[in-house]
Amino acid sequence: NAIAQMKIVEGYASNRGLIIQEDHLYGCRLIGAKIPIIYDFLYPWLKSGGQVYDLANDDLRPFDFESAQATFRTYISLAKNSGHLGSNWSVLESPSLLGNILALDKEEERNEQLPFYLNKDTERQESLATVAKRYKNPGDIWPESLSYSTHVVNLTTYLMTVLDGIYPNLKLGDKYSNIPEALNVYHSLQFPNKEYPAFGDSHRNLHLNYLWLEAALRMANLNNNEAQV
Repeated sequence: NAIAQMKIVEGYASNRGLIIQEDHLYGCRLIGAKIPIIYDFLYPWLKSGGQVYDLANDDLRPFDFESAQATFRTYISLAKNSGHLGSNWSVLESPSLLGNILALDKEEERNEQLPFYLNKDTERQESLATVAKRYKNPGDIWPESLSYSTHVVNLTTYLMTVLDGIYPNLKLGDKYSNIPEALNVYHSLQFPNKEYPAFGDSHRNLHLNYLWLEAALRMANLNNNEAQV
């Protein structure tokens, strides 16, 4: 309810914000990508008549689905119209973009917005199809510092797995198979002293995160990709 009443604040580089004022890049990761997951988890209970606590009035009330939908649309708009192209920003914003699209109740509206994640760029947001162009060959990695690059492949693998589970006809794991391939490349770059090549403000070490590997395995199974299984 609070977010639905907030106004978008302009930041630098068109980095608009809500709760995190003037900074959608941070706000979408801290809040925007998580709200639709919570909504999805609670949705069956809310639809069955479950009441929620209203902080302002100190009582239990029916959930305001209209305000929720308005909030999802706001975060979708923020992702489409904030940030800049040519860096990992679009991918960092994409869990909020896709999550809020999938939280839209109307199938027609979801179908209208889904291309903005899959293959339709905006002036400030790159689609999955454009991101995938950086992975021309097996073994390619995202062309930024190493920790930035790992965030790109981790998040993109996760979102592709989510979509292949919901829309099996997309077969994103087959279409963009070079993206999850990059997960193994990073660990093969490790030096004998356990550090990694890095520059700029990138971290000097990486940690094996089984969540992303499990997502890649799930996607490989969904697509019957024997090479990646």
